[in-house]
Amino acid sequence: MARKKDGLTRREFLATAGAAAVGSTFLPRFLMAEEEAVEAMINAGGMPLSKLGKTGEKVSALGFGGGGTVAKAPRLLPSAIQKGVTYIDTAEGYDNGNSEREIGKYLATVDTRKDLFIVTKTGDHDPAKLEEHLDGSLERLQTDYVDVLYLHNLGDPERLDGEMMAAAEALKKSGKTRLFGLSSHHEQMIPVLGKAAEVGFIDMLMMKYNFRDYGDADLNAALDKCHEAEVGLVAMKTGAGAVPDFAEFEKEGLSKQVVSLKATLADPRIAVVVSKMANMEQVTQNSTAAKEQKLSRAEWELLERYAQATNHLYCRGCQSVCGPACGGIAVADILRYKMYHDGYGEVAEARELYAALPPARKAIDGADFAAAERACPQGIAISKALADADGVLS
Repeated sequence: MARKKDGLTRREFLATAGAAAVGSTFLPRFLMAEEEAVEAMINAGGMPLSKLGKTGEKVSALGFGGGGTVAKAPRLLPSAIQKGVTYIDTAEGYDNGNSEREIGKYLATVDTRKDLFIVTKTGDHDPAKLEEHLDGSLERLQTDYVDVLYLHNLGDPERLDGEMMAAAEALKKSGKTRLFGLSSHHEQMIPVLGKAAEVGFIDMLMMKYNFRDYGDADLNAALDKCHEAEVGLVAMKTGAGAVPDFAEFEKEGLSKQVVSLKATLADPRIAVVVSKMANMEQVTQNSTAAKEQKLSRAEWELLERYAQATNHLYCRGCQSVCGPACGGIAVADILRYKMYHDGYGEVAEARELYAALPPARKAIDGADFAAAERACPQGIAISKALADADGVLS
């Protein structure tokens, strides 16, 4: 693998990082593996292509995240495609269907549908209703098929049963979707990934994965299992939350979003990183990052310092840990909505989600979170974090 201008291959980084780095809890496990010889594939836009597991499909290493921004800034999608992005991610629930509608408007004006890889999702996991939801998505997308239909944010591994397999095969046979998969950022994501690797009918899956997860042994084992089963792996939420910017990024002229995206792409198990790009600058930055796919040693070390400095501000979504001490308050959901508000700029959507929570699930006034804070593995000041969230979401 050739060296980029001040970049290191994974093997070179490991060889030069020294004993202290090898002992680091942050250093990705995949940096310790032997460098694999991978055939370089680049499309006409200069974007590296990745093979999606057993499907054999070749798609752009960078995916366009269609949640929340595509309808508000329709120029972003054609700009990303011009830069070589072919993987387009959306869902029936994004912006009340407007994300699919805006992508549909674009598809109706071009003759390059066959060159794009369109992914949509449904939050209804009833096998009997999948085709109904997919038909709605196809109408909004103005296309007669999608490349993948995902079960959106699946949290129950037992849902991947024979009934679901039959529904998936029927949809593929109908031609309305070419492939079938799931997405998950649920608390039960790891069991879901493990089950997906076993059942044989999951072609692809999209999961929350970022630089804060590299030391998670259980997650890595699940990813290994999926990779060995040749399930196409797509990473989302690679920026790891909307926590305060680390001044050292700005000092070094770097973007946390770009560095973290490159870090996830460095994992050879990951085929695609889906990024929600809010403006033209981010489209350009992320496209450039995906084309470079290299981090300098300084960037790795900066990302590690950032992770260590901000772990106590980032909710991992493990509601089962703090929940029993919170009297039913939806800590993980509330802090995730605040991340949508602060990090993605989706102010209206975040407030709508917060407003939709039952009152008992957000009754933070007078609640005692001392036990929950003691239980939190990240040491998050839950009481203050929830008060801050209520202040911007109410």
